[in-house]
Amino acid sequence: MNLPPFLITIVAFALVLNIVLAVRSRSKNKGVEKFIEEEYAADNAPIKPIPAEMLYVPDTSVLPLTKKYDLDERNAEKLKLKQENVSRKASLGMLHFLKSPTNKELKLAYGGLNLQKVVLLEEHFSQFMFAVCGLGEFLSDNGLNEDASVCFNFCVEANCDISKPYIFMSNAYAEKKDIAKIKGIRTRVEGLSIPAKDKIIAHLDSLLTGQNAE
Repeated sequence: MNLPPFLITIVAFALVLNIVLAVRSRSKNKGVEKFIEEEYAADNAPIKPIPAEMLYVPDTSVLPLTKKYDLDERNAEKLKLKQENVSRKASLGMLHFLKSPTNKELKLAYGGLNLQKVVLLEEHFSQFMFAVCGLGEFLSDNGLNEDASVCFNFCVEANCDISKPYIFMSNAYAEKKDIAKIKGIRTRVEGLSIPAKDKIIAHLDSLLTGQNAE
């Protein structure tokens, strides 16, 4: 019995669709299998020691951690707490990557069982940077911009992932019309993998555009 043309078309389409879906399903399953295999390999990677040269050891001697200022009693106490906080955070072991690796990359590099330790060392770096930045903000709020710049520049040179230090320092350079320093910060930020990267770059570009227009 001959089938109507439209019915033949429908049957042919159904057959092709089944073939396509079957191929996609096999491809998807292979992708899932590969993902599971890679994760298993990462989870079971042998533990490797973190090289000492990769650890971040801050030189806090450049920071105003013992300096006294002409402040009222309340602010003097606030300053002391912030200085002590920086010193305390500086004593923690720290690790910092310019480009943040994935958890799988970290496990493959240092071992699956070492992941928690590596993440903790990274967190210590973030805590230290926030402490230094907090001290810088306090000094800036109290008109102590010279020492505030020391704190913020310290964070910039450490390639921190907080936007405030880059913006503060670039604004300071813009006031001095130091285009080279602003460009230097921009080059530095371009090589980083940080959440505020686009925001910082946009600010730097606006400063450079304004400087070039003058």
